[in-house]
Amino acid sequence: MDPDIQQYFDFKYVEGELHMYIKKEFVKKLGWTDKDIELSFGNIKRMNSFKEASLSTNTIDQHHYEHPWHSHQKNENSEQ
Repeated sequence: MDPDIQQYFDFKYVEGELHMYIKKEFVKKLGWTDKDIELSFGNIKRMNSFKEASLSTNTIDQHHYEHPWHSHQKNENSEQ
């Protein structure tokens, strides 16, 4: 997959809300099905631009979201 993910997204600012559209080919490359998926974006510097941004994807097996930092802290505490 091309690391420049900008080409897979389109943005529209409508009535005070930012709408993000993901191209079908990107969804297919991610293997995204009807199962929930977590998309985490980082290093976004400008509105409507993902240039040099990072993206992490994970499948969600449960509906309760727990931030990875909290999971890490629980593991650290249980090992002590």
